[in-house]
Amino acid sequence: MGRIERLVYGAEQRGAQTDVPDGLREISAYEASYNAIVTAKMADRQAYKDFNERCEQLFSNPTFAHSVLEKYRLTAYAKRQSPPASLAAQTPPAQTPPQRALSPLTIRRPLSANDEWIYPRAFPLLLLCLLPIAFCTWAALQLTGSGHQVLPTRPPVPGGLPALPESLRVVSVPGVRYAVYVLSGIVLEKEENERLYSFSSTTPAQTLHMGGGHYQYTPAQTSTYTESVREQIIWVRSPEGREQSWTLYNSDLRLRPGQLISALVRPLPKDTGDILMIYNHTTGTVDKCRAMEKAHGNQGFIRREIVQWTANLACGVAAAIVTFLYLPLLGGGGIYPPFAIWWVFGSLVLITLSFLIVTPWMTRRTLKRRDAAFDREYLPGLRQFFEQGTPILQRAFGRA
Repeated sequence: MGRIERLVYGAEQRGAQTDVPDGLREISAYEASYNAIVTAKMADRQAYKDFNERCEQLFSNPTFAHSVLEKYRLTAYAKRQSPPASLAAQTPPAQTPPQRALSPLTIRRPLSANDEWIYPRAFPLLLLCLLPIAFCTWAALQLTGSGHQVLPTRPPVPGGLPALPESLRVVSVPGVRYAVYVLSGIVLEKEENERLYSFSSTTPAQTLHMGGGHYQYTPAQTSTYTESVREQIIWVRSPEGREQSWTLYNSDLRLRPGQLISALVRPLPKDTGDILMIYNHTTGTVDKCRAMEKAHGNQGFIRREIVQWTANLACGVAAAIVTFLYLPLLGGGGIYPPFAIWWVFGSLVLITLSFLIVTPWMTRRTLKRRDAAFDREYLPGLRQFFEQGTPILQRAFGRA
């Protein structure tokens, strides 16, 4: 006990230099020294456990408690407990000590190994956090839709279909808004090719300060993705006699030369466009193209990264809240090391579940919701428009 007494004496001398009421100064200095010892013992788990057991024995010994309080003239701040018989005649009546406000973030007692092992106790609550994470993912999907800017459209060609009705010229589904126009022609020829695309992404290395002089290093990681794309090129002649090509990607559309077709096009920058839907005037059928997923989805590396990093941020906040319910944030003059360790563990669990389950699920639900809105609000009107335009194209190409 000589070491603890020396620490108490040194803490008392340091506390004498602060502007704190008598008695509270000694208590504050004693607690600071005790926390310093606890932090030093954390480096060795067995030593930390032995130190806690020894402290519990001493703290439960009233003789030791009263002897230390008497030695440093702190008996007036003793807890409400009966002193041992040998000291009862010497100890003055105990008084209720003034309570010193402690931050709820600060460690107040040495935590045992069972206290620090918060999982699997906290695991059900951690899984419950997937609900607000799903909401954050949904909000990010609404803000990063592929189409928000209404671009100008091409005017109708002479002899072809007229311009779309006002109610069909701009498609507005949840989180997405874009303009559309119509192209028409007669099929001349069709080609099919297959292309292979590869792209990669790299996450930077990170160093996380765990407290107590400990650091966790995460190396940089590079992921490479390969995608096979089936390209279908349709050569058509427009009503004014010009030949042009329409390119579809990963489409199962079946066409024959001589058939009359119309395409619903979403304009893109640089005078390009995506074909969203093909109407075959010869057979009276409608086929959606894969570009519809691009228009109603969140295509592009940057958009996908924004959605996932929004979910990652929500995972980190949720893990911090859950960990704080079981462990203090601060201890020993810095971040309490077990708090940082379990916060990182909880964040990794949530991020993994978000990446594998929550984000893909919310992405599919968002796409289905937008497709359903398009089918409900615009597809019937577009089909009626194409059906009424079939005689116009038949006369233009001499098929009446």
